[in-house]
Amino acid sequence: MHLENKKLKPTEIEINISTLIEQCFYKIKLISIVGLIFGVLLCGLVYLGDLKQYNRAINIQNNNNAIEVDSDTYAIQNYILLKNKVKQVEEYKENSLYLQMSFNNVSQGKVVFYVDAQEDIRTDIVNSIKNYINGGLLASKLSKRENFPKEQYIQELILAEVPISGEQSSIGLFTLQVLGVDTQQNKVFTSAVIELIKEYSNSIKDALADHSLMIVSEDYISTYVGNVYTIQRNFLQEYETLKAELQTHIATMSQDELFFANSISVDSNTSINELVEEIIANKPTFNFKYAFLGFIGGIFVTVGIICVKALFSGKIQTEKELLYRFNISHLGTICNNKYLNKLLYRNNSCVKEQKQLILSKLKMKMQPITNEKVVFTSVTTIADCKEVNELINELKNKKIEGVIVENALENVALLETLDDSVNIVLVETIAESDIKKLYEVMMLWAELKANVLGYIVVKR
Repeated sequence: MHLENKKLKPTEIEINISTLIEQCFYKIKLISIVGLIFGVLLCGLVYLGDLKQYNRAINIQNNNNAIEVDSDTYAIQNYILLKNKVKQVEEYKENSLYLQMSFNNVSQGKVVFYVDAQEDIRTDIVNSIKNYINGGLLASKLSKRENFPKEQYIQELILAEVPISGEQSSIGLFTLQVLGVDTQQNKVFTSAVIELIKEYSNSIKDALADHSLMIVSEDYISTYVGNVYTIQRNFLQEYETLKAELQTHIATMSQDELFFANSISVDSNTSINELVEEIIANKPTFNFKYAFLGFIGGIFVTVGIICVKALFSGKIQTEKELLYRFNISHLGTICNNKYLNKLLYRNNSCVKEQKQLILSKLKMKMQPITNEKVVFTSVTTIADCKEVNELINELKNKKIEGVIVENALENVALLETLDDSVNIVLVETIAESDIKKLYEVMMLWAELKANVLGYIVVKR
């Protein structure tokens, strides 16, 4: 078949799951080896970590350094306490809305309430609501709602105040102050607070006296709040001081002290001597569970790399790819991968049948041509392909000359000297033959009106 430019299709070919699975089978030996390496490495690293702990414990026991002295015990306990303090402060720093505010632009909400009740009991009702807000009960209830912060982070944002003069509290007024990062967020938060205050007001009517709670005014402004600035500055100073104190304390501790300090939590009842005895009693061994996990992990990593490479490489990936791209016949497939042969072909007779099928197709394609010479060529190296040499020998028995021309793109000059009636057979390897090089060769042959019988796919 003579090639024509218009029939060449340098388009992308969709790669499906079965193609990716097949690509993995090509590399089954590599996948197994990488899995074994990962398994040995993970098992070895875990063993070395356990052995290091074991040797530390043995060293302390042999030298009677089980850290029984009060000063050493204090050093470890103090380290654990400092470390946990730093952890708690960092958690507070990350979650506190108060610390996340810009002190120059704090959203400040003020809601004035009026308690309508008999004059002699107004103060009691106001004080009861004030204690509910400032005492933490309101924050506790609000923290249980979805998308609201923890109780401690809520309580620092709200404050209930009565008028400065104690006598004025009898008129039933009190103010709720709510701070927020921005006005929109603050309004949502304040609305939830008001809802809970009204619920509490209704719940104490039987205990104190019948009354009604009304909102006199509700205002939101963004302003500088000096108290926020002071608290943020003091917090950051204390945090840096605490970190510096921890680092100074670490510098005074030995490696063994640090090891045991990091092995015992501040709430643990385990003593250091008990920990040493426990480590020594469990002599480290190779845990094959980690070897298995490493093996599985290595397989997943290798398979992932192979699939990504297959998806983004410029190599041929499927048997029918050249048929779709260049409209040339697929003569057959040669598989010299023993794992794939066992999977695809149950016995050797099937492999031989594949070769006979290729020979039959070649003979049929060559029937109308008088020049019985076949040039096997590729953009890769095929001289070491046993199956191609066997095909050439079979053709020789049928009085057909077969030759191999290596690296078609580099030997274009040689191919150009061949008569246009010479039969050309492409032999390309999946995951190795470059599509771009193939396209260049096919374009040249299309100009020369070369007679390309078809192509053979090699699976290594």
